[in-house]
Amino acid sequence: MRKIIFIILTASFLLFSCDDKKSKNSMPNSSANRGLKPFAYSSIDVEPTKFTIDNSRDTLVFGKKDLIIYVPAKAFIAKGSNTKLDLYLKEYSSPSEALSQNISNTSFDHHLLAASKVIHLEAKQGLTNLSISSKNDLRIHFKRDKAVPEISLWSGHPQAWTAMKFDQPRLFNHRLKTGLYEATHFADGSSIETWENKNLVIDKKTEEQELWDNEQHLHLDYTINTSGKIEKVVFEEKVNTRFQKRILKAMQKYPICEPHLVDGQAKSVKGQYIFHVHQAEPHYKKDVNYIRILGKKYPKLAAQKISHIDHLEFKYHIFNIGKLGWVAAAKEIESPNSVNLVVKVESNLLVEVKLMLQKSKIILTGKREGNQVSFTDLPKNEAVQIIAFGEKDKQPILASIKANSSDGVVDKLKFTRSSYQAIKAALKKVK
Repeated sequence: MRKIIFIILTASFLLFSCDDKKSKNSMPNSSANRGLKPFAYSSIDVEPTKFTIDNSRDTLVFGKKDLIIYVPAKAFIAKGSNTKLDLYLKEYSSPSEALSQNISNTSFDHHLLAASKVIHLEAKQGLTNLSISSKNDLRIHFKRDKAVPEISLWSGHPQAWTAMKFDQPRLFNHRLKTGLYEATHFADGSSIETWENKNLVIDKKTEEQELWDNEQHLHLDYTINTSGKIEKVVFEEKVNTRFQKRILKAMQKYPICEPHLVDGQAKSVKGQYIFHVHQAEPHYKKDVNYIRILGKKYPKLAAQKISHIDHLEFKYHIFNIGKLGWVAAAKEIESPNSVNLVVKVESNLLVEVKLMLQKSKIILTGKREGNQVSFTDLPKNEAVQIIAFGEKDKQPILASIKANSSDGVVDKLKFTRSSYQAIKAALKKVK
């Protein structure tokens, strides 16, 4: 597996001073750039959500946008008898939010990264920054997105982001049944679960690897009509595995069910079988405290009909982290027939130049050399939006233009005087 670095550059890393010769990717040291300060992202950054928690107890906190964090007891290294601490969470889910920080969805080997979520975590006790104990991890849950079904976790470092590796060589599979139909026996009195365990099981030797290579999540929809017969049996995913064909054939022999009754009247009812193949039995399956806290009544879990880990893992990606700071959930994507694009700016003007790919909504930060900002390995002939902001004569400035990745050179950026509030408002409109 290739080692990929997901880059989130800090604003200070962009400014190359005469005393800092360690970074080869920073702006060249020229007399025209001396004395210029990098843009203050703090002036337009998203507001953090503050959670005051008890370090002596297991805690579950919910982000603003489909994010859950499990904090085990004694997760943080804190001094003294005070167990209260503050956890600060920043979430970057949309292009406009990513633009409010120096986030670039790319890798050192020039692959684009489709990011479903970027977050920043910080823990404090008063003014003291806290770190995670080596004996504990935080467990982060990112909502699954059908558009990006498989993602990896990326961990932040001062000058770059690194893909986290997981040693999970073994495969496991599960089946989950959802829907309003709650009968446990067919009309003839035989057990529904017994039939399912005989006919709707992923064969470990012949089918598990096939699903892992092709479709790791499968959703089989069906309807039980008013007569108790099963109908409208269909996979949401394209049928391209032997397992799917076998299951569809087995469902043709699904026994007659007792009709689903509502106020004494037979009603048709929809149901779904979900088949899932994953690597290694996760550690969280054996975490008693974690399983226990998921069983408590949380309105946000109840709204999603989640009361057990089996329900949770079908709706969320689950990752462990041992360090605070920047964390991202992203998937590497290929860019065949890639092209480069150059954006020209005034050589004595230090501004942040961003590019958003309109199709994938990927945000990129360009590499500055003199009066040119370069974006490399872009998908060919794709619509892009270029957003630039910074300061001139201590006055915030802003520019935006639509272009094509194959334009070669863009030299028509027109900056207008602005304010931090106006820049923040303009970024919120980027979609």
